[in-house]
Amino acid sequence: MKRTFTLLALFVAATVATNAKTLISSTWVLLPNQSSPSWSSAADNVIKNALAGTLQAGSVATVVHPSQYTLPGNKVVPENFITSASTPMWKGVLNPASPFENERGQIVWALIEMRSDDGSDSVSFADLTAKFVSNDGGSLNLTLNFDNSAYTERAVLIKADGTMKKSGPASEKGKVVLVLVWSEMFTGGGTSGGIAEAKNWIQLTVSQKGDFSLILTAEDKKDPTSRSMSTVNVVRSPVAPRVSIGNNGILTINNHVAWQSYRIYEAKDVRGPWNLYSVISGGNTASIPVTGAFPAQFFRVQVQ
Repeated sequence: MKRTFTLLALFVAATVATNAKTLISSTWVLLPNQSSPSWSSAADNVIKNALAGTLQAGSVATVVHPSQYTLPGNKVVPENFITSASTPMWKGVLNPASPFENERGQIVWALIEMRSDDGSDSVSFADLTAKFVSNDGGSLNLTLNFDNSAYTERAVLIKADGTMKKSGPASEKGKVVLVLVWSEMFTGGGTSGGIAEAKNWIQLTVSQKGDFSLILTAEDKKDPTSRSMSTVNVVRSPVAPRVSIGNNGILTINNHVAWQSYRIYEAKDVRGPWNLYSVISGGNTASIPVTGAFPAQFFRVQVQ
């Protein structure tokens, strides 16, 4: 199985700066593969919202257009580590329907922020090192250095006077650097069998070690004590969700996952037809009031 490609991650990680010079944090985010036509617009949305302080508010639990992004916390699914070099793919499905028909996968990226603790122009893109390590023996290991890089739309410098730089050498210093980075990815080879092989490998690691994890260490080369570490992982599948209704008329999803969305269906007869009753997005709530004039109602839950 060929394991090549790049990953990008985004989840809020602890900020560590023992010498009080550079503060570093990272956030895991789900975005299209960089070869996807919607990657630029989705990545631009991440940077724009991060600069505006609305990164969390701009995240969606259910992506309905590939230009959107999701902050998954530190839990993802195997498909978020799999990409396709040529055949359109979205969430592990080849040749998906519109508007995902030209994408190459929704994968993990990381947004890294470097910030000077006193607001001075003392950090630069060239100072950053990002190291990815996977716990399956290193399939997704990658170390990134940016000495010869340049600022871009997705590697932004903000100077103490408020000036924003999206071009120029990475060695130029400012008070804040924001950059999206990626690691190696599994490729499915553009076939259902290849995707299944990659998923099976990830699940094998989960069964043997309890999870499949990718660890990101981001540090300031001029002061390695200024660093952050964050982990994104695939964990064992939870117990299947189920619905229950209390005597207070509240329908509850049991065994729900906080970052998942669920569709609730209802029917007057257990044989159907089943009609969409409600959608609970992102686990923000796991309860909805049950109303209706039917003598009997049946409900079931489906992961969206």
